[in-house]
Amino acid sequence: MNVKKHILIVSMLLIGLFMTNCASLNQISIEYEKDLGSVSWPSHELEKKFLHYWTLRSNKDYASSFKMEAPYLQEIVPMPIYEMAIGKKTTIEKIKILRFQMETSAFYSIAILLEVHSEKQQIKKVFLNDLWVKTNETWYHVIKDPIMKKIFP
Repeated sequence: MNVKKHILIVSMLLIGLFMTNCASLNQISIEYEKDLGSVSWPSHELEKKFLHYWTLRSNKDYASSFKMEAPYLQEIVPMPIYEMAIGKKTTIEKIKILRFQMETSAFYSIAILLEVHSEKQQIKKVFLNDLWVKTNETWYHVIKDPIMKKIFP
């Protein structure tokens, strides 16, 4: 067998493994506020990143969601602190998008209402201004206060 065939076979196997891993995630339920009307996502890329990020979070795949956080956060927050701060004891069941707010062309705030279940199966609704920044052509999730206040009170 020549080298090209080996590379092709290995590539196909890796793609298959990747697709299997992605397919095993339970996609989170997203609803939209009725008053949004004709307002739509600022970009298809941001919509995909948002959905992927919150699917990872709802599946408690914190190692992967951490990679989608803004680079500065990845540099200064250790992974165990990140996991602890974002709520290992809750499960995100549903997200309702209330509005999009463009701060700049590379910075958006998305008002969302999270439906979360605690370990005791209590259902809570949590309002959040979900922040996203585009750096070097890639959208990153931004965590402002919750983690930073725990690390640097």
